[in-house]
Amino acid sequence: MLTRTRNRYHLPLEAADTETRTAGCRHTDSSICAKNSLEHVCAFVRTDEMCLAPPASWPKQYRKLKALATEQKSSG
Repeated sequence: MLTRTRNRYHLPLEAADTETRTAGCRHTDSSICAKNSLEHVCAFVRTDEMCLAPPASWPKQYRKLKALATEQKSSG
């Protein structure tokens, strides 16, 4: 089960993360998310814990985290 209370925005990518959805909440402050607890959208109420409404900044952060993971893989 994913940690729901911790800010996960900067943590490494999960296998299920994409540019349009995240495994768990990736908002820096989920309490101010307009879609917090919205059925079928918010990770907090979905049984699969997928968020279908990540922050608007998420696609850029996703690409950054993906590049970082690729870089670490090639250097390690």
